[in-house]
Amino acid sequence: MERHLTPRDRHLRAAEELVGIGSWYWDLRTQQGTWSNGMFKLFGLKPVAKAPSTDELAGMLTPQSFGRARKMLELLVARGIPADVEIEVIHPDGDHRWLQLRADIERDANGEPVAVLGAAQDVTAQRQSNEQLRLLRRVIQSAACGIVVADALQEDLPLVYVNPAFEAMTGYRADEVLGRNCRFLHSTESGQAALNEVRAALREQRETRVLLRNFRKDGQLFLNQFLLSPVRNAEGKVTHYVGIQEDVTEREMARQRVAEHTMTDPLTSLPNRYLLMDRVSQAIGVSAAAQQRFYFALFNIDRFKVINESLGHVGGDKVLRRIAERLTKMVGPADTVARFGADVFALIISHTTIARNGFDLDLFDTPLMVDDTDVFVTTSIGIAEYPTHGHDFETLFRHAEIAMYQAKSSGGNRVEFFRPEMDVGVSHRLNLEHEIREALAAQQFRLLYQPQIDAVTGRICGVEALIRWLHPTRGVLPPAAFIPMAEESGLIVDIGNWVLEEAARQRAAWREIGVEDDVVICVNASPLQFRRGTVLPTLLRLKREYGFDSGFLEIEVTESMLMDSAGRMIEDLMAIRQLGVKLSIDDFGTGYSSLAYLKRLPIDMIKIDRAFVNDVTTDPNDAVICTTIIALAHNLGVKVCAEGVEGQEQSDFLRQQQCDVLQGYHFSAPVLPDVVTDMFTSGRRFQT
Repeated sequence: MERHLTPRDRHLRAAEELVGIGSWYWDLRTQQGTWSNGMFKLFGLKPVAKAPSTDELAGMLTPQSFGRARKMLELLVARGIPADVEIEVIHPDGDHRWLQLRADIERDANGEPVAVLGAAQDVTAQRQSNEQLRLLRRVIQSAACGIVVADALQEDLPLVYVNPAFEAMTGYRADEVLGRNCRFLHSTESGQAALNEVRAALREQRETRVLLRNFRKDGQLFLNQFLLSPVRNAEGKVTHYVGIQEDVTEREMARQRVAEHTMTDPLTSLPNRYLLMDRVSQAIGVSAAAQQRFYFALFNIDRFKVINESLGHVGGDKVLRRIAERLTKMVGPADTVARFGADVFALIISHTTIARNGFDLDLFDTPLMVDDTDVFVTTSIGIAEYPTHGHDFETLFRHAEIAMYQAKSSGGNRVEFFRPEMDVGVSHRLNLEHEIREALAAQQFRLLYQPQIDAVTGRICGVEALIRWLHPTRGVLPPAAFIPMAEESGLIVDIGNWVLEEAARQRAAWREIGVEDDVVICVNASPLQFRRGTVLPTLLRLKREYGFDSGFLEIEVTESMLMDSAGRMIEDLMAIRQLGVKLSIDDFGTGYSSLAYLKRLPIDMIKIDRAFVNDVTTDPNDAVICTTIIALAHNLGVKVCAEGVEGQEQSDFLRQQQCDVLQGYHFSAPVLPDVVTDMFTSGRRFQT
């Protein structure tokens, strides 16, 4: 085929191959066509003399493309107007390519159409590029962030594009801002420090990210997280700047609220302990440079627990706010008032303020008004002086706390300045608290059991669980050596829960060897256990675990606990009794008594305190008290146990007065569980 070409035709074919196009010719009279070599190449075919037939061509195109090509030719012949169409070609290897066909009509001397001729070009890459551009344009148009483009080649960097999100964010329409520099968003705040960074990035033609204070069209402020990026051409010259802006107003405000919450007390709006530590560090730096003193004080509200229980938590919170207000009025503008704990306030006070106001306790002479109620409060104040009592926060705080505890232990409502000798006693208490925690973890506590004797039969009708500490260096310690500190530190809750569990486990073990069901283990409960609400859940769990029957356990509460108890404790005691756990009143008659609770609560046992039993045979008053308690209890259907029976004469007197149960060293000291087990298995009876 090539040998029949003229030199001119050969030159044209060479030019086709050079630019990657093909040409074709279709004779309308013979329905035959010819293709150039470039045309065959575009279809992925080897050149041959004859162009593909219509049927063959249909197999090389997708159905949609074949239809478009046929329609183009029909319109071309009918109208005689040049036309073009894009078709999708399927190569023999399965590859899909896009070609653009351009065609025109060849006419004879009479103007009749005799042939169609045209050219084709591969536009696959162009279509892909256009599709990517359309996708990118769609992304930019639908982006939630505001996007702006500025012309870097024009003076003053005018905006040439803004997306819809920019319009929604700022309130400006595109036609209002195109051609303008975007400084209009800064309003009167053109001196922002962040703008200096933007100006520097523009000078240096680099990227930057800043937080800007911008203003909407209506003047409303919004915080703009702004990213500026230069766009460079093939030669590396910056032609445009793209700006991406995100409205982070809500996020920044939320972050600020979180920061404020982290550093301030939400109840009083005072600095909390974290901000207080920073303020103390600042005060140390300033005072050290100026060689001045300042004072770190801790104010503890005396008896705040009573106030909280009397007024409820809402009323207690109001009291704390009133106290914060008075303390704030007392200090100077350079001083700090902070809330350090539940009922503890901390103050950083300059020497000038102390000289002017002192620490006059008259600050709380006037009652606080809470919901039309006068609330009188007193405070225990501990003070440490910088630099005499410490050069850092930890030391100043520890010494102020020691002085505060000294004020409380001296009766409260007083001020104590730290003195070095105070540290000795407090260190001992802190060490003891630490040792108690270790004792719980190391299981150093043990329960001994003191038998309770039926006054008529002499059999063991119960035992009282009494805790001892097997201290690794100090030997066996009685409760008086550690229970007060456990109560003060709150560790009594963990200890009390352990006692309940150990007693239940031991009672289950005795049941396995046949100990009668009416033999109870008496366990003392702390007021704090009831306030923390741990007694009832613990008993419910132990009942499920050990399946103890009604009467296996007995909870001892003191008379003072019942007198001071709130409604929740009464409800818990009622629920405990319904669970089948017995209730007894310990140390009856030692405090202010009210018989109302004896009627309200299902009490099973009253225990006469050893203070009345000791001299019952020699002191007529004690004898009358014991006799009266026994008669009163029996009239109410309640049994009586006498504690501290040390001799036969006491036993005889109490038995004659029909006391039900006797307990004391006359019968047995507190002993290990194995000793009690031997008493049960031998069926031992005691002489009463």
